[in-house]
Amino acid sequence: MLHDDQERFVALRVLLTADAAVLLALGLALIFVPDTLAAVFQFKGLPDVVDYIGGFLGCAFISLGIGYVATTADPIRHVIRIWIGIARGVFEVILSVVCVLRGVVSWPQASFGVAFASVIALGYTIFYPRVREQ
Repeated sequence: MLHDDQERFVALRVLLTADAAVLLALGLALIFVPDTLAAVFQFKGLPDVVDYIGGFLGCAFISLGIGYVATTADPIRHVIRIWIGIARGVFEVILSVVCVLRGVVSWPQASFGVAFASVIALGYTIFYPRVREQ
């Protein structure tokens, strides 16, 4: 069984690292190159105030990313961050689907977020650290 637990932890650490990398990249992009990021996600003609609000979101993404990097060292000790990752992924999918259905964004604009958030929520759920009683 130990081998199975080790494989789960390796997979969890890979997922945490990927999540952290995406969050850090998005956070930095929201702060330093918001117009480029908007173009990547097919948003055009956004008002300048969106850069300000996006910068705050970027700060939150960077903070989460740093937290996930720290979690890779000891996922059991930092299990609350795994719970937050699951909740974040579920909330992001729900928000994205609602916004697509309401016509706020198009499917091409939301698809990366839905796909990545789904992978994160599902992956964290599958590889969630479980402590076995001895």
